[in-house]
Parts: sequence; C-alpha cells; structure tokens
Amino acid sequence: MPFVVPEAGSFLLPGGPIGCLLVHGFTSMPEEMRWLGDDLAQRGYTVLGVRLAGHATHPRDLARTRWEDWMISVEEGLALLGGITEQAFVLGLSLGGNVTLLAAAHYPMKGAVVMSTPYRTLSRGSLLALRLASWLRPLVRKGVPQHPTLGERREADYPAYAEYPTRILFEVVRLQAKVREALAAVKVPVLLIHSQQDAAVPAESVQQISDHLGTSDKEVVLLEGFDHALVRDPRREEVFEVIADFIGRVSGAE
Repeated sequence: MPFVVPEAGSFLLPGGPIGCLLVHGFTSMPEEMRWLGDDLAQRGYTVLGVRLAGHATHPRDLARTRWEDWMISVEEGLALLGGITEQAFVLGLSLGGNVTLLAAAHYPMKGAVVMSTPYRTLSRGSLLALRLASWLRPLVRKGVPQHPTLGERREADYPAYAEYPTRILFEVVRLQAKVREALAAVKVPVLLIHSQQDAAVPAESVQQISDHLGTSDKEVVLLEGFDHALVRDPRREEVFEVIADFIGRVSGAE
C-alpha cells in the first residue's frame, strides 16, 4: 500500500469528555472534515477524523476495498474514542453519512449527524449497466485538475482522488442496501442535513432516510444555497452551528 497522501491521514484533536468521530465522503480524505473538526475542538469536544479504508493513499487501493472495510475503520475509531471520552457522536458526509447510519444501527454511540447522504435504490437495469461499465471503463476519471505532484492521488483543489476504479461503485451500492435494511434499527438521536441545491445527491434523499429511521428523535434541516460538500462551503459556519446545537442538546452539554 502506498504512503498516505501528505497531510491527508486521520487526525486527533484532544478535548473534553464528549467525542466526535468524523467520517469523510467517497474518494475523499479526512482533511475534508478538518474545518468541522477544528470548530468542534474549539467548542471543547475531542475530535477524531477517521480515514476510511482505501482512501487517501492511491485510487488503486479502492479496487481491493469492500464496504465492510469502511465499517471496520469506523469501529476502530469508535474504540479509540471510547478509551478517551465518556460518550461519542458520529458525523458523516455523503458516503460517510451512509457509514454513519449503519454504524448507528450496530455500534454504541450517543447520536449521529448525517450530511448530504444518499438513499438510493438501483434497478436491475442500472446494476447491469454498471457491470458493463466496469468492464468497458475500469477507471473513472472525474475530469478535474490533478494535483501537480501527486497526480491521480489527489485533486488539485479538493482533498479527494482525481479518479477511482469503477468496480468500487458495487461496494457503494452494497453498503447503501445494508443501510436501507438497518435504518429501522437506528434508535439514537439523528440530525440530517441536506441542501435543496445538492448537485450530487437528490434533496428528497434526506426525507426518505428520516421516514425509515427507528428513532423518534430525528431532526431534518434543509438548507438553501449550499452544494454537496456542506462542511467545505463558504457558509459552512451555519452548518457548524446546527451541528453544535444538536450535540449540545443530546449530550446535555448545553
């Protein structure tokens, strides 16, 4: 396995007895969540930004990754937080939100925050088209500028791979199927944040997820004028305030 991309590995920001585990999105890196982590740390929380398996090294590592590996990454992060905090929240963006929801159904935590998270059901025809695409086009190039020295290992303007193996999309589909099956088992408080203008994930996804959650303590926040990466948006402080209010309420730290 190649070395982790410089400054793109997991990060730990020690703080108080309440822990926050941050889970980045598909093809991205822990750095994606760093601004949120810094904000939470300034509020006195202990923060761990976890690196999902197959990410922040080289795109070819994703070809050998399974959705279960992403869950292990979060399980290990929760175990680490459990040793240094009294209660933990898990916060995920996009694919990280899917991982967060599945973790909430199976692992102990105080609450969960999911942002820009898909609720997707692919038809048989779409799955067949994906399989054909994986044969004809084994590598997906995003069409974004690559980093001048790291190449496909990182986009020039965002902490994410500039390309990825097509076959990893099957693991995304399998993970999302597991999430849909597990939503009723989520009993902890959940905050769901989504933008009406999200260009990557339809806005109706947030209500679909909320409708199937087993918890009665669920809050949906629909934003205007944001794109997909809420934690990197110029107006991200608005998102940070909503998250801080939720954690404060659920943890009793308000």
